[in-house]
Amino acid sequence: MVKTFILLKILWLPQNKAGPITFIKGMEPFKEEDLLLYLYKECPKATSDAIHTALEEGSYVLEEQLKTLRRSIAQLSALELKRPSLFSLKAVSNYSKKVMD
Repeated sequence: MVKTFILLKILWLPQNKAGPITFIKGMEPFKEEDLLLYLYKECPKATSDAIHTALEEGSYVLEEQLKTLRRSIAQLSALELKRPSLFSLKAVSNYSKKVMD
């Protein structure tokens, strides 16, 4: 779940201002969050079925969006995350104490 959160933070940087895209006429648009949940197999069955239908109808835009998200997930999985230093933890703690006062 942490990787999903980090990936969402990456995807919603200011340069990524694209809105949701509708793939099936009359259907609510898929958001990037929906597509991430789909890729992690955590979305509702109705959303999954709608995405499958859009893919079967040959939605090139949806395929490209999913391809980009899969690539991002793979890159994120390859990252080696390190623990923060004790100095950093103390700095954050001290800052939070200062702000709370």
